[in-house]
Amino acid sequence: MERNSRTELVMAIVAVGLFAAVLWFGPSLARAADVGPGDATTSNRTPHEVLVRFRPGTTTGSRQRILASAGADDVNAISGLPRARRIELEDGQTISEALEELREDDEVAWAQPNIVGHIAETPDDPDFSQLWGFRNTGQNVAGTAGTADADADVDEAWDTSTGAGARIAVVDTGVDATSPDLEDEVDQSLSKNFAASIATGNVDSSDWADQNGHGTHVAGTIAAEGDNGIGVAGTSWDTDLVAVRACDFDGYCDTATVASALAYAGSVGARAVNVSLGFSGTASEASALRSAIAQYPDTLYVVAAGNDSENVEQTQTWPCSLDLDNVICVAATDQEDQLADFSNYGSSSVDLGAPGENILSTVPKIEEKTDDELGNGLSGWSQSPSGGWTLGSLTNGDPYIHLNVSGSTTNATLTTETLDFSGDSSCSSTYYLSARLRTGQSLTEQYSTDGGSTWQSPGPYGAITSQSGIDDEQFYEMSSWLGAADGDDGVLVRFRYASTGASSQAPSIDIAYPLVSCIGTQSAAGSYDIYSGTSMATPQVTGAAALLDGYLPSLDAQQARDALLSSVNELRSLDGKTVTGGRLNVAAALRAAAEESSGDDNDNSEDTGRGGTTVVAGARMRIVAISRTANGRARIKVRVSKAGKLWIKGTRTVAGRTRKLTSAATVTLPVVSRGRAARRLRKRLRSRVYVTVGYRPTGGKSRFRHRWITLNRR
Repeated sequence: MERNSRTELVMAIVAVGLFAAVLWFGPSLARAADVGPGDATTSNRTPHEVLVRFRPGTTTGSRQRILASAGADDVNAISGLPRARRIELEDGQTISEALEELREDDEVAWAQPNIVGHIAETPDDPDFSQLWGFRNTGQNVAGTAGTADADADVDEAWDTSTGAGARIAVVDTGVDATSPDLEDEVDQSLSKNFAASIATGNVDSSDWADQNGHGTHVAGTIAAEGDNGIGVAGTSWDTDLVAVRACDFDGYCDTATVASALAYAGSVGARAVNVSLGFSGTASEASALRSAIAQYPDTLYVVAAGNDSENVEQTQTWPCSLDLDNVICVAATDQEDQLADFSNYGSSSVDLGAPGENILSTVPKIEEKTDDELGNGLSGWSQSPSGGWTLGSLTNGDPYIHLNVSGSTTNATLTTETLDFSGDSSCSSTYYLSARLRTGQSLTEQYSTDGGSTWQSPGPYGAITSQSGIDDEQFYEMSSWLGAADGDDGVLVRFRYASTGASSQAPSIDIAYPLVSCIGTQSAAGSYDIYSGTSMATPQVTGAAALLDGYLPSLDAQQARDALLSSVNELRSLDGKTVTGGRLNVAAALRAAAEESSGDDNDNSEDTGRGGTTVVAGARMRIVAISRTANGRARIKVRVSKAGKLWIKGTRTVAGRTRKLTSAATVTLPVVSRGRAARRLRKRLRSRVYVTVGYRPTGGKSRFRHRWITLNRR
């Protein structure tokens, strides 16, 4: 998820964090239009919806019986997940009651709420010097000087691969394919939208263009065209990019939509999928995400850890916390090789770090129609009653708007000057709201395209009332979709306070940074901006996976994952914070993959100093299966083609084991936790360990295979 500077500023102002409202896996205010009396606005569940997947062989009659007993009013298939359904519940049926009914049935594989989440060779490109994550010379970016070589060594990898032939998918807010740095990289025939229209509720599969900016920024970090004389270069700048839009203009998306998008990305043959978004909840509430990813084991899903500065072993986030062999979870590092202050972390779930602070990349052309910093005060705005809206000052000196009326006031409006949306698309508004409203009081944002004769309320939020969960202790980020006014040259936007008179107490309403913006037409020079977040770190790892695929297309997802994780630069700042304790090193990952790939036919490791020093023709080793048991143990099945010695290397976390073989054989070796891993399993249910299997054919040199294995406590 992106972490923008405005959010940081407002958070600093109010002292109370906005992460629950602004960042990626909080539901924000929940969408106010969907929140009824008694609903918890801190819930991240889509109201009146549950998801279910039936077991194989369940008959049509049984499905109908199960759905009826759960109180289904409307049922739709979840694209990409066989036997899975999205259920809208009938009036009076609660989510909890429906889930209880579904989970008790033996023909149901899983049932969950529909959770809401959010979006966590050197080229001649003129802004390449700003890409500190690729090559850090200590240069100043966004006012921060870095530490030399605190980077992912991306530029060193480009002499080996630029990702030619690799297909990568981005599941996000869409991609702006009109960006000159992306127009030749996006596969428009395969790109697809899964997000429903705010205006109609329907899904237009061809509407995959970015309405937010987040997805385009991510896409640029992965695949912006290099050596084209403009803008920036992506990590893998010869890559075939598939845009898969799952999130709305404001960055929100639900589990069913994201699951379909993840499945589609795997179905089109993407070798890696970037997933810079996430959800909070329990493991049972991540069932749809797990099913979507698990059914494409040879696609590597690279996911963001999130931006709450939290330990995800204690506060699980999804898909990061999924225990699947084709998932890599990424934390963010800063320009000095420290864990970024906003980044989540986790010694068992977050695999590695990558540069994620002050990252320059492609964005859509954003046309700002209002001055969100109110540099001219309320000049140009019209208000009623006169003097009813005044300016206050935030602690950083920026102005905010304050409604200054008594409890007897029944109506007050604040209206922008006429705004010109002609030639623009995806218009929207954002603002930060702090409010305390009493019974009968409401605040609504509205727009007009006929000079104010009629007013309409944009989606997805309805009126803010005393039931909406807003308070005046902090600011909440709000957003509204104004796309219905796209192309109009006479648009007015207003805030309207109304009261039925049920309360004599004055309302408390403060509005900061009101911004109306649209997406305009890209210039030949393109548009670029600096974002920070684990969302910006994740595409660097996805891009590295693309480089691996372009270099060694025979690698499977597990081999690519092993190469990325076994080649990190170990950092003290990430020790105990990630599984590997290190930061991405792209050049080293390519070297590791090359050594692993060549190991079937020749030496891929340094000589141990024992045994022979020559390559034994036809000597091969292959890991054919891994099975996990309990009590910190697992089994790894290895096939070798010649007599020799086979062993598991003893480490601080895994006990050593050795077998002597007199002929070709398939052998099962035990993996037993020790030391740090054993201690971790006394406190936790799982622990990930790095296992090295060695094989030295008689008279030959040693070669190795590496795997990350999750051990279970019970």
